[in-house]
Amino acid sequence: MNKTMNSIKNHKYWIATAVVLFAAILILYPYGIYNSLTLETTRPEAIKIAEDFLQKQGYDLTGFFKDAFIDNSPVENKYLLKQLGTKEFKKIQNNSDWALRGWSVMIYQNLSKELPQTSYTIDISHDGKVLGFKRSLPNTKTITSLNEKQAADLIANYINTQTKLNLGDYKSSQTKQDNLGQRIDYTFQWDRKSDKVDGKHIIYGYVQGNQIGGFQKSFEVPEAERKYVEAGDALYTIASVIFVILLMILAFFLFLKKYHQGEVWLSLGRNIFIV
Repeated sequence: MNKTMNSIKNHKYWIATAVVLFAAILILYPYGIYNSLTLETTRPEAIKIAEDFLQKQGYDLTGFFKDAFIDNSPVENKYLLKQLGTKEFKKIQNNSDWALRGWSVMIYQNLSKELPQTSYTIDISHDGKVLGFKRSLPNTKTITSLNEKQAADLIANYINTQTKLNLGDYKSSQTKQDNLGQRIDYTFQWDRKSDKVDGKHIIYGYVQGNQIGGFQKSFEVPEAERKYVEAGDALYTIASVIFVILLMILAFFLFLKKYHQGEVWLSLGRNIFIV
């Protein structure tokens, strides 16, 4: 019994550190639900889905390069987790209105920065569905242009007939016109308020000259809440750095203490810090 008590006493600092780490894990557990979200579609599969989609749209991808990056919408997902709680947050993950994790596939020509080039960004959901795409053209590309009404009719018809989105559920909120000299590009925006949290679903439609430039869907977090989440992330990062520094100082202090007591040698400390 005495031997056990002495062992606990001799390692009380390490035990205290373990307790602090365990408490930190418990505190951060809700975000663990967010971080553990999985992607059923692999990176090569997402690239192939994006490539097939563009080719079906009639785009020639000869000589184009492909790449893909995980898009987990950190601000949006953390906001929804905070507002809905773990149970409801899990439920909405398979709802197309809340497709907030997946792949962002880039298909590009990889030319010198000085040369104009065409590129595509395709949004792929966690389960392999195409959520949207956007084409980027050189400003010098000449295309016969439409007026605003013609462009709005073109993109609205495309979204309603060629995608699973229904603009009838949304309200037109904004139109942006870019006169590039060689053509006129339009960006149209439709909004719908969320019925679950404070925020809105947004659909963007793009017309380049007289051609479809793409469509995208997103969820917009209220600005105050966005700043709150971003501030929380920044605070967590700073706190993590401080915690690691304090942990290193504690380890160094304990090593010196054990060294002066003759329980460890300098070679042990050297090996630990090298690792």
